[in-house]
Amino acid sequence: MMKIATVMALGLVASGRAFAADEKPQTTTSTTTTTTERKANGDGAKTTIETRTESDGAAGKTTRDERLTVEKRVKPSGNTETKKDVKTSHKSPASPRTHKTEVEEKTVRDAQGNMIGYEKKVK
Repeated sequence: MMKIATVMALGLVASGRAFAADEKPQTTTSTTTTTTERKANGDGAKTTIETRTESDGAAGKTTRDERLTVEKRVKPSGNTETKKDVKTSHKSPASPRTHKTEVEEKTVRDAQGNMIGYEKKVK
């Protein structure tokens, strides 16, 4: 009688582990980042970072692309102007269309570092 109970318990444990293994989705993610920095002149710099992330999950392949551009310029008045542009696109199998977002920010600071102007546009 004890042997039968042991065999039944082992069978339940083995089948429980098989179900748990089936419940976990297999996902694969790969990210590629490219950074390009170039100096326009002595008064400023421009940096561009591009990132692409691909995930392969239970629902299908999801792709996210992001492009970040930051420009920084020093004006003759001593003010520093920073422009930041972020473009994002996201495509998932759950949605029939690609979701795109663009955010533009402009910050102006005086020579002491105090913020004197700020604009943000979301498209």
